[in-house]
Amino acid sequence: RVAIDDGRRVLAVGQLDGTLTLRDAATLERLGPDIAAPPGAELVFTPDGRTLTVTANGRLRLFDVASHASIGPAVDVEEFSYTPLPDSRSILMQRDGAIVELGLEPATWLEQACRAAGRNLTSEEWATYIGGTPRATCPQWPAPTD
Repeated sequence: RVAIDDGRRVLAVGQLDGTLTLRDAATLERLGPDIAAPPGAELVFTPDGRTLTVTANGRLRLFDVASHASIGPAVDVEEFSYTPLPDSRSILMQRDGAIVELGLEPATWLEQACRAAGRNLTSEEWATYIGGTPRATCPQWPAPTD
């Protein structure tokens, strides 16, 4: 699979060995290390080219194009359809008539999680939705200890 950002600066090339290479679209020079991605993954850049969505086997992963770093954990999208928004700061996900906005900016995830849950996430929820070491989701309550 191949994808190019709207500005035609970055080319994403999926390899059969399960790697994804980002290249300069004009020179084809490799831009940083390869990214692990299942063979045949669907590749889509957000409109501003800052984020690459990689979808395979019913799972969606987000990658920061500049750093090649994964943005959060994989999201199960088997039963969802999704669309990157033009501002590239979020994705709309639709399932069973409901539409949910998934933010792509990690700095906003804690605020969004606190607002959605109305409490701190448990350690299990943190691992599922945020990833990394659990911290207080809402600043007014202590971090989870379970």
